[in-house]
Amino acid sequence: MGKVEGFIVTTVGILGVTHDEGLRQKYNLTLDVIKELILEFEPDVICGEVLPSSWKQYQQDRSHRGYWGEPASEYWDLIFPLCEEKKYEFVPIDWVELA
Repeated sequence: MGKVEGFIVTTVGILGVTHDEGLRQKYNLTLDVIKELILEFEPDVICGEVLPSSWKQYQQDRSHRGYWGEPASEYWDLIFPLCEEKKYEFVPIDWVELA
């Protein structure tokens, strides 16, 4: 993060992933590769496709796996543990309207 004429400049990285392990293998975007990319970027915060209610539930009970299989497996298997290990802040940014 830097400053430009009174403004704070922030670098944002966007990392798209597939939620399917078979596709991760097929396209060489395994969790190990994703981890390497995150570590190289050195984020201050990771925002993820996770419902705020699921994130809150996870914080209360690490074994809770959300609703309807949400969030996707890469969060349980990589993102959440990596955030805890590296002290990255995690911010859930998904939402849904239930009819």
